[in-house]
Amino acid sequence: MLSYQNGKTGARNVAGSSNHVMQMTKAESLIVKLESFGSSYKPSNASISLLALKDNLALNKQLVSDIQTATALFASHQIAKNNMLLELNEKVRQIQLNLTALDLEPGTLEQVKVITNNFKSKVGKSHKASVVPSLEGNASAGPDPNAPQVEAPKAPKIAQKFAERKVEWFCQLIEFLAHVPTYQPNEPELSLSSLKTYADGLNAELALWHRESENLASLRYKRLEQSKHPETGMVTLCRKAIAYAKSIYSPKTQEGKELAKFTFVRR
Repeated sequence: MLSYQNGKTGARNVAGSSNHVMQMTKAESLIVKLESFGSSYKPSNASISLLALKDNLALNKQLVSDIQTATALFASHQIAKNNMLLELNEKVRQIQLNLTALDLEPGTLEQVKVITNNFKSKVGKSHKASVVPSLEGNASAGPDPNAPQVEAPKAPKIAQKFAERKVEWFCQLIEFLAHVPTYQPNEPELSLSSLKTYADGLNAELALWHRESENLASLRYKRLEQSKHPETGMVTLCRKAIAYAKSIYSPKTQEGKELAKFTFVRR
């Protein structure tokens, strides 16, 4: 099994895609050349028969198409997710303004500050999240020293976790607002019911974004397997087909010279 590390950089994915397309182009040319040999090309190994090579190439082409579709879907959901998170920050700011205007107790305002401070963090900076202080009892309004940190993004999973945390904080803020009887904003979109609906929409969009991210990673892994698997990959099969054809035609023949032009390398 070929190893594949999640979180490959965009540049590496582009390079992998370009190399895959180049290998497919060479494979297609090789198949045409092998067909020109007519009945001379009759390998006993069924995996390198012309039909098998064509089927393998078709599978690789389908993967390219599937990856293009998945990439577009992932990008669409990522844009939607990013826009919603930006809107979320604005909603938090508006909620904070509404609460400030309510002339709440200083302790309650401090609790609001502890919650909303979470939204000031940015991916790329280490941030220690604060816990929502309890509305019952005398809980400390300070940050929890044991709270996990949101680290700088090193992979898509980090960005995913950060987005999930922001939605969790937003849900905590909604829960806090439910315990503030005087919170009755004039803006319908800031009502508790509207905020809960908005949070549900955020969670749904995050789920779609995560699903497409996993699907894209899976397809890229399949592309790697189909292209470079040491036993069944397209590169291996083409190399075996060339080796068989070279056993028929010596290097000095025209056919042998043409076969020498084909090289397939597993990188």
